[in-house]
Amino acid sequence: SFTNNTVYFSRSGNQNIRIPNDACYYNLICGTSGTKTVQAGTTGIKNNLTIQSTAIVDVGTNTLADGCAGTASLTMTGNSELIISKCAATLPELTGAYSLTGGTITLNGICAQTLRGGKTYNNLLFSGSNAASSVNMSGVLTVNGNITVSNADKIIANSAFTMTDCSKTFTYNSTGNSTLTNNIAIGNFSHINTGSVNDG
Repeated sequence: SFTNNTVYFSRSGNQNIRIPNDACYYNLICGTSGTKTVQAGTTGIKNNLTIQSTAIVDVGTNTLADGCAGTASLTMTGNSELIISKCAATLPELTGAYSLTGGTITLNGICAQTLRGGKTYNNLLFSGSNAASSVNMSGVLTVNGNITVSNADKIIANSAFTMTDCSKTFTYNSTGNSTLTNNIAIGNFSHINTGSVNDG
């Protein structure tokens, strides 16, 4: 966590992100390809997490959050992905500035999850597989990429938000029933599965 230190996980393949002795990284960059898996417990980021190229960071039900008294930012580019299964939390748990010019944030908990408000997102995938899987989007105002709801997941609340690119698609491929509590402005809508999208 020493100031300006940067750790790279850049192997072409899967890697485990170990928890440092002081429990946090200053800058952490995950790139190239493969799944970089956060280990059980709490991994802190003091300054910035970058996910790039086709790398996947899989947090699972563990904690990847601000650490060492920092306020960590999140940067995602390319076809990268951040996967979080943690329940009953506001996600991602990094609270600093977000620069998401590419990539996908995936929430796939078998439980209630809340997407962090006040951020501009690129692609979003909600893919929880349990009847209890749900996402609260309250506070989210702008999505620049695609939104996909799949498996049994559902949206239970939302602020009025805009998908800024009219070529992007809101795909509803879920058996769950969503309730939209505010208007959304989208480009395209695709309804594939048996779940419904209802007015709140």
